[in-house]
Amino acid sequence: MLKLALLSVCILLSCWGAHSVPLDSRFAALRSATVTGDPANIQLTADFVLAQLAGVTKEEMVSGMKKLLKLLRLDGSEFETVIIDSVTPTSLTDMVSKSATCAKASPYFSAGITAVKNANGHAYINAKPAAEVKAIVIDVACYGYILEKINIESRKDTEFLRRFYVLTKGQAKGFKNNFNLFMKAKFFSVILAVDGLLNQMDNKKGSGIIQSVALLSANILEAVLEDTRLGFSKNAKAGWVLAKSTQTKTPNPKTGSGPNVISADGKAVERGLPLMPKWDDLYLTWNFAFVSHFESAPYYWAKLIIPSVICYQEKPREFLFPRVIALWTHLLFCSYTQGFDNNQWGKVTGWNNDNFINAFSQANLISANAYEAALKQADPSALNELSTAVTEFFEKGMDKGQDALARLEKALEEGGARWVDSFKSAVENVGQKVTNAGRSVSNAFKSFFD
Repeated sequence: MLKLALLSVCILLSCWGAHSVPLDSRFAALRSATVTGDPANIQLTADFVLAQLAGVTKEEMVSGMKKLLKLLRLDGSEFETVIIDSVTPTSLTDMVSKSATCAKASPYFSAGITAVKNANGHAYINAKPAAEVKAIVIDVACYGYILEKINIESRKDTEFLRRFYVLTKGQAKGFKNNFNLFMKAKFFSVILAVDGLLNQMDNKKGSGIIQSVALLSANILEAVLEDTRLGFSKNAKAGWVLAKSTQTKTPNPKTGSGPNVISADGKAVERGLPLMPKWDDLYLTWNFAFVSHFESAPYYWAKLIIPSVICYQEKPREFLFPRVIALWTHLLFCSYTQGFDNNQWGKVTGWNNDNFINAFSQANLISANAYEAALKQADPSALNELSTAVTEFFEKGMDKGQDALARLEKALEEGGARWVDSFKSAVENVGQKVTNAGRSVSNAFKSFFD
């Protein structure tokens, strides 16, 4: 599976590389722009959500959560008991208020929300029937609470996380058949990520640098390619900045990058990404814009703006730990809503809007440029070091390309021959180009991963 992730990244990089020159030219004017966000706009958004939640009783919250837990196939489980028993009359409003406080401390995310307000990108929400908006806000808040509670308990107790993952992974066998190609790739990469977290904590040791770079970069570049396909090039460009701003083999005290380590209490994995918490903020705002293209976007937003994820400022190196767990839980939700037509969630449509995404994406690209500038200021050699790390693992992935392609064919068999043919064609067209480019750079840094 690691080889599959590597191959996917190689293909994605080559596709991006084919467009890099015109995109750089097109976005040149944004390189000198500054990040401007007004935290007051975060509060306005929170106040809007809190107004929809006003008057919701504990009984209504429990009822809403139980419906969602049944959809997630967690009804009757210990996980349902833990979640439902923790609900209080202020559970949802407390959660929203905490998320808002942390969001206001996130300059890049604040810039995205401000850009949407300035462009009136939220007008499509205001145009919806009030009853629909209220119902969706309440349901998404209930869903967010479920994600939050699973994250909190997983951070407290590794065995809770293991039991949750084993149960849900076992129940989910076959549901990936409901996904399109992007979602299948995401499903496989997230399984690798959760398996990796548990293995690292079991072994009391962070994973190797190649595996860390491969899984994280592959996860980001899956979305970069999808954004590019959908026409949201500015957000794709921001994602590319994240993908190449990865970890390094040895700690860099100037940027904070370095290998994975286990937290002091042994219950989480810490990632050494450059300039945390700026990296966390950029990832969060980039991914928020990316998932906004889904018809049921508010449910995708939930996994990013729950306190355990958006309050990364408290423990910036742990940011991706709760993020991955929430993503796994959300994939369960996606699978069960996409796979069946006879449920209310599968019918949630029209909650995506291009004006919203374009405004957010432009702000994200400005933020990405600001992040790169900060990285260069912290350590002028950092980008070269990171580029070397990424480039060499691309080459190593392509060297194993045929074996990985065979695995890919087997994995996607049920998706139809068209997917296999598409990937074969992609490998044939870009494989040699990526290999040659990787070798030309990595020859000068041959010992980097030795």
